[in-house]
Amino acid sequence: MQRRDISLQAGPSPLSRDILFTVMSLRFFWVLNLLLGLIFWFGWVQASGVPLAIHIALGSLVVLSLWYLGLAASRLRVHGMPTAALFIGVLLVLAGLGQLYFGWWQGLPAAIVHLVLALAAIGVGEGMVGSMRRAAARPRI
Repeated sequence: MQRRDISLQAGPSPLSRDILFTVMSLRFFWVLNLLLGLIFWFGWVQASGVPLAIHIALGSLVVLSLWYLGLAASRLRVHGMPTAALFIGVLLVLAGLGQLYFGWWQGLPAAIVHLVLALAAIGVGEGMVGSMRRAAARPRI
């Protein structure tokens, strides 16, 4: 019996199901976290208690998904992107925890840095998936 992979594009995907599941999870958690962050930013909900814990949990899932994709990309010999994924993931976590624990790292500039890092995280994740698709489709020598 032949194994089939799920893909959003026409035709079979050269990527495995775990990579496709991870990239869809990254997208889903990222969008939910962005919406929750914007709700905090506009002041519709106070950034404390359960909503903040949900934001942190979703952010952790985004970073873990990004790192898993980085590991998968390194197995497919995609150069540069896994390092960027690790670096951006660490910076995103530090920026988020800095907003929570350090009084001097609060306010609008910190929120903008956190948002820019989140945008970079989804960009690197999507770029890695594109590179992995091309790498997996290359003929093996």
